[in-house]
Amino acid sequence: MKLNQMLHVARENVFVTFCITALLLLCFYQTWLRKKENVLIADLSRNISINQDKKYLLDRLTFSAEVIDSLHKLKNEKLFVLRFMRNDCKECIDSIFGNLISISSKIGKENIAVLIDDPNLNNYYKYKRLYQDKIINFFYYPTGVSAIDKEGISYYSIYSKKNKTASFIFLTNPLDFPSQTNNYLKGIVNVF
Repeated sequence: MKLNQMLHVARENVFVTFCITALLLLCFYQTWLRKKENVLIADLSRNISINQDKKYLLDRLTFSAEVIDSLHKLKNEKLFVLRFMRNDCKECIDSIFGNLISISSKIGKENIAVLIDDPNLNNYYKYKRLYQDKIINFFYYPTGVSAIDKEGISYYSIYSKKNKTASFIFLTNPLDFPSQTNNYLKGIVNVF
């Protein structure tokens, strides 16, 4: 009887030991992931705010020839560009345009261009009417402006007339990642 009790206790201890070990490993893994994520965010923020010559997420995004022609008609050498993709989320739209309005007061509304993609031309005119006094350069491009368009996500970038490319690309998720969006926009101010 004592042998059976000893085997039973040994089995329970092995199981408990295994569960505790697995739980500890899971905790270490989560801590490692959090540290790695924090390092990545810190590196991205540092690249924007300290080293303005480095590219943010993508290097040399090229716009279509039509877009390049439109942007080259504007007087500024550098432009902060929002590629706004059709969106039915009112909070997202308000957040994206709210970010543009806040940055326009810092870098100048003449330095911002909005490229709107919406199959409904009335939406383009609605956005233009709502925000024209704060953002003056609105363009309607319902199809492929760049390679990122196939993702269906709005994005910010800085366009250089000299290089005919965009850099410092940031896909907008203002509701999911407000702090990263704010860090990005703070860094953009330093570029202008």
